[in-house]
Amino acid sequence: MPHRGHKSMGCSGQELQLQEFDIERRLRPNCTVEVDVNGAHPRESIFVTGTRIRELMAASDSQVDIVVVGSGIGGLTAAVRAARAGARVIVVEKASEAGGTTRLSGGGVWGMRRFEDIRSFVPHGDADLQRRWVEGIPAGHAWLDELGIPAEAKPGTTLSGMDAALPNRLIDGDIIEGYNTIGRVMNPSQFVDMMVEELTRLAVPLFLDTSLEELVRKGESVVGVVLDAQGTRLSVKTRAVVLATGGFAACPSLIAEHITPYAAKLWPRCVDSVTGDGLRLATQIGAAPSDGGFNAFYGHNLPARPAKFDKSQLIEVSQFYGPAAIAVNLRGERYTDEGETRLEETLAQDTARQPDATALLVFDDVMWKMYRDPRSSFSQAGSDKFGIARDAGAPVLFTHDMEELVRQAGTLGVAPVQLRETIDVFNGAANNGTTHLLDVPKSRYVYPVMTPPFYGVLVQPGITSSMGGLKVNQNAQVLDAVGKTIGGLYACGVDIGNLNNRHYAGNLSIGLVFGMAAADHITHSLDSGGRTA
Repeated sequence: MPHRGHKSMGCSGQELQLQEFDIERRLRPNCTVEVDVNGAHPRESIFVTGTRIRELMAASDSQVDIVVVGSGIGGLTAAVRAARAGARVIVVEKASEAGGTTRLSGGGVWGMRRFEDIRSFVPHGDADLQRRWVEGIPAGHAWLDELGIPAEAKPGTTLSGMDAALPNRLIDGDIIEGYNTIGRVMNPSQFVDMMVEELTRLAVPLFLDTSLEELVRKGESVVGVVLDAQGTRLSVKTRAVVLATGGFAACPSLIAEHITPYAAKLWPRCVDSVTGDGLRLATQIGAAPSDGGFNAFYGHNLPARPAKFDKSQLIEVSQFYGPAAIAVNLRGERYTDEGETRLEETLAQDTARQPDATALLVFDDVMWKMYRDPRSSFSQAGSDKFGIARDAGAPVLFTHDMEELVRQAGTLGVAPVQLRETIDVFNGAANNGTTHLLDVPKSRYVYPVMTPPFYGVLVQPGITSSMGGLKVNQNAQVLDAVGKTIGGLYACGVDIGNLNNRHYAGNLSIGLVFGMAAADHITHSLDSGGRTA
């Protein structure tokens, strides 16, 4: 269960890293155009950075219908949909570029096709929210079509380093083995750019390099926000706020509190600006954390340090074959059912809690040839993940001799005697078909380590998104500790908690469905002539 005290929701230890990253990042030039938040059309660009915000807001009455915080798929969906319905909207983005972690994704907007399937696969998630999620995906896809967002599923297409095999399976409904999924694939950067163009057409300002500092609550409702734009502090009155800040995957203190004491060893498989701002500020004014999901995350095992790679390579370096390998910790022991899920997210979560959040993936030539076959069912099958990890500088093993494999593993800090025993016990069970009876069972994707050459890759987890977040209802309205809505406060995307919980059934579709839900509920309330409630 998550900690309930407000003090537990803050992020510390991240500020210096973010400042250093911003120095390196390409910044958009300051705009020199006049932008009126009340709807006057800009003459050139809608992007606004800190040096202009005070002047721009002073020129207006500082009153808008909706402040959307974050510009990933959830925030962009809420902003565009609400503005198209006539609401006066501004979008606030902490980073210097729109898109959030959505830009780094594989572009799959997918989820379960049936409610009973999501309940079976993610039984500890919030059932009411899961029902809304599943039921909303077809309408979400239809809305993307209405906007003209292209669907890419052509063989040979490469999206964020992901080959056509996974996108095609998304369309074919086979992303999670044994379940019927519904999905479409888009180019994530193209989606973000097209949505920003739509914001421009709708005269919706997008304030870059601008962070949310405070939610202003009066009585039972949120009535405004306090923003910080590169040192410029300003208040904005609003009828509603939509939190789409991307969860806390880049917040070491929250990761250490809820997920693993080895937070510093996890790779941020996300943008560096997703530090739990929505969760922190909403709980400070009485919002309730979700009832589950805080100890879980979506991510994948990546090459271990001293490997080096940039944000554009996060999918490429992900070691998706892990469920078919055997994973041992530094003690040389298996620690989880590697084959629990084909997408490998549970293996990454369990690796995060091992000593130094480090594991060695061990496999032989038979397994490797299986994965290198593009017809294999695993993500990015056919790609040379071993070579990619090696070239990135990760510690890897390659030998034709088992004793040499064990010896080399010892030089990487893996206990060699225990490793050899672990491999021998596993091989015996695999050959007898009894891996399900091992002290640490393995359910499927069983490949004994017997046929040389033998391989090993040292890995550490990358965290893409947190699974714990704010408690909301089916309208995306944020709830307090007794289940009452906080007027005017909404959340979407992974700022919502406990939709996924250990098992992962999609992320982008959460932003799409609940971004639409928030926009629709707010604009309906505005049309009715009252505040959002």
